[in-house]
Amino acid sequence: MPREMMTTFKLTDKERSLVLPITLSSQFEWFEFFLFIYWSRIFEREAYFSGLSAPLSEFIYAILLLCSGLFSRPIGGMIFGLIGDKWGRKTAFVYSILFITVPSMILTVSPSFPTWAYSSLVYLGIMRLLQGIPVGGELPGALCLLFEGSTQTRRRYLCSYLFFGTQLGQISSLILITFSTNYLTHEQLLSWGWRLSFGISSIIGITGVILRKKMFKKLHESEEFESLKTEQKIENHPLKTSFKNYKKRMTLFLFLSILEVSGFYLIYYYLFENPHFLKLNKIQSDITYLIYLILFTMLIPVIGYYTKNEKTDKLLKSSASGVIITSILLFLSIEQGWDKFWNLFIITIIMLFFCVQFSIFPSFLAESFPAKVRFTCIAFSFNVADGFIGGIIPLLSDWLIEKTNKNGIFIAILPISALIFLYCLKKIMKERKTLNST
Repeated sequence: MPREMMTTFKLTDKERSLVLPITLSSQFEWFEFFLFIYWSRIFEREAYFSGLSAPLSEFIYAILLLCSGLFSRPIGGMIFGLIGDKWGRKTAFVYSILFITVPSMILTVSPSFPTWAYSSLVYLGIMRLLQGIPVGGELPGALCLLFEGSTQTRRRYLCSYLFFGTQLGQISSLILITFSTNYLTHEQLLSWGWRLSFGISSIIGITGVILRKKMFKKLHESEEFESLKTEQKIENHPLKTSFKNYKKRMTLFLFLSILEVSGFYLIYYYLFENPHFLKLNKIQSDITYLIYLILFTMLIPVIGYYTKNEKTDKLLKSSASGVIITSILLFLSIEQGWDKFWNLFIITIIMLFFCVQFSIFPSFLAESFPAKVRFTCIAFSFNVADGFIGGIIPLLSDWLIEKTNKNGIFIAILPISALIFLYCLKKIMKERKTLNST
């Protein structure tokens, strides 16, 4: 790599003071969230083996998912959207980070499953609801700070770090989960292993608050928001204004976000949680998944940097089209029993296309809304899609497989999501063109 490129790829001191606290804070937050997703699934299975009927256990698990997704994330987005657009992006972001540690601390001292039986799942749903609320404010806050804290020429690159902390959190949780499941018996996991993981999460969270306190001193409020304050242009009713003036645009971005969310939960989560689809055992699946996460996490900002001069719509169209083609190949690979190396090769290509999406989409989302309601609009658009789609994908995938008796049918969600993405992208670009011509 030429020295000049190395210099420009390297973050400046100002950029580092912005990216570092956001990345590390996001890592701590999503570390706890991914632990929650994993253990709620384990408890659902335990409910089944403890005598609950399959339909009842599935219903309870569905409620847990909906609590976390459909309700809590949008609610959190509205709450922190109000804080972010009225009192500052930094304020909303910091509070979202602090609040997510509370459910993990409570779960550390919670009764075990055999003690509470049915009630433990309801209790877990309440904790998941409480945890989903601050998660709904973290990503919009991080994106607003990254977008508004960067120069015009560096925005795509800096915004590509949005999912960097998210992925690091998933990597950390996967390492802890893999260690626990391989060195503890099933009885130990259900007795105290799950509590230990939340205890570690709480310790990390508290330690993180202390460490981040110093970093947050260097994290300044965005100049764009400060300008709104100086000019007395702060929006007092951001939610009302957002729906009044930007309802159509928010709706388009809501459906646009479905592709990113579907790819994340299907490829990054559901597929590797069911390793038999790929002809892998659990250990092979965990190791492969971890390698993928590390490599592609490092790749996201690289793509964000080297595509800075490319047209946004061209990159997004190309990657979405690539997802359509490769997901069809993956379906055929699973259904026809192709060799596992072909499965992994196709998944690698799909994940490369999603890396482009994860690199480009954040800055595209942020630049599409004005500063005075940016936090609220991002929070609504992304959280509704992430909450609802992320909540139903495991259930929908299981249902599709059961009804069609085809193991690879759940992959159909990807090309459908990509087609929706391409349609909404066309509408958004047409709207932009109309606005620019007036």
